[in-house]
Amino acid sequence: MYSKTEASKIREAFWTKFGKYMAPVHSASSEQVNWINYKTGIKHIRFFTRFTNEEACAKIVITYPDDNDRKVVLKHFELLINDLDEQQEGVWEILDYQVEDGKPSAQIVSVLNDVNIFKQETWPAAISFLKARLISLNRFWASHKEIFEQLV
Repeated sequence: MYSKTEASKIREAFWTKFGKYMAPVHSASSEQVNWINYKTGIKHIRFFTRFTNEEACAKIVITYPDDNDRKVVLKHFELLINDLDEQQEGVWEILDYQVEDGKPSAQIVSVLNDVNIFKQETWPAAISFLKARLISLNRFWASHKEIFEQLV
């Protein structure tokens, strides 16, 4: 087991390494992108990455307070899901109703199991996984952001 300080330093080391790995990657829209803290520009839609002692995860979180708005946005993601990751079909799972930070949300997730942030030998697999998902999300968002801006 690691102390809180040790665990924090390991997490920080991973995200620093991941940030350096992603720094030379250009966005699909040629705009500056903070890959680790990706901003969609729409208040209730965000892209999120996580790496724990069990999994690496990329997800789209839809947090519109109104259930109907959330469902409309999720439905549009469902219709466009094939554009999200053309190279790797079936890697995104749609979760209709979740609770994120105490708020109802819809989520679209992609998970890589059997990796552990505390085992550096699994970092390359997690980095490759997260890189591919973020690039895919960025490419998708560059093509479809305007649709989501007009929905609600």
